[in-house]
Amino acid sequence: MTKPPRGYLILACLALLAIFIGYQAIFKWPAEKQGLAKQQKLIEAIESRKWGRVHRLVSDHYGDSLELDRENLLLALRDLGSQFWTMLELNWEMTDLQRDGDAIVITGKLRLDGEGGMFAPMAVQHARPFANKPFTFRWRKAGTMPWSWRLDSIHHPDARLPDGYVPGELRRRTGFGEF
Repeated sequence: MTKPPRGYLILACLALLAIFIGYQAIFKWPAEKQGLAKQQKLIEAIESRKWGRVHRLVSDHYGDSLELDRENLLLALRDLGSQFWTMLELNWEMTDLQRDGDAIVITGKLRLDGEGGMFAPMAVQHARPFANKPFTFRWRKAGTMPWSWRLDSIHHPDARLPDGYVPGELRRRTGFGEF
């Protein structure tokens, strides 16, 4: 019996790989599932104060109702995290998930809890009224890979920053930069 030409084996392997990737993309990596996974990773990264992970999850084109861009959002989250020395907990309860063109929109209630520095109770108190209305997280695919979803915006109807707050300033003033 003669062996098939090597080119046919390579072609067959490529065809099997294409079928496998197609199957994964259709059944294992639907956009809604990826959006939920990224949402959970974002919450976990903020709680554990893994700022490199948070940075990778936020789009370069981030913008929100507070007029924060990507860098200012990251500074504000670091300010928040720096005040919770012992525990930072974000209690997330999803209420809706929708596909909006090339975006995934996840809506839910978010409650902040934690213990730590002298500003931690003030942060919890400031955030408490926001738990009554839902937050909307918009995720957009940043590349061709199924897992390339990035946070594009966060919206809350009543969200506001404390008067006079400048992202990054709290960490600089308190000296607790890397918590």
